Amino acid sequence: MVSEIDLDDSETESHVSTGTFVSSPTNSKSLKKMIAAFDYNPNADSSNRTHNNELSFHSGDIIYIHGNIRDDGFYSGELANGKKGLVSSNYLKEISEENEKKVS
Repeated sequence: MVSEIDLDDSETESHVSTGTFVSSPTNSKSLKKMIAAFDYNPNADSSNRTHNNELSFHSGDIIYIHGNIRDDGFYSGELANGKKGLVSSNYLKEISEENEKKVS
């Protein structure tokens, strides 16, 4: 039997840092789907001293969000190819139902 588990923010953060998630994009009904509004390369764009856990992505990429936004403005996210990491909320747009049909 399979059941869905809700994670709190600290547990989600732990999963991001270890690279282990309970959910994946293949089970996207339990995830929030957002679209990248801009390209993001942590090596060039991050203001954080340590940006090893941040996800690199391109404008238009679909990012599956795990959990809620953190106090620092980042989400735990995952690309369709399985790459996982922290994603700055400033670079994302929510996908409306109308846009969802265009993206799918």
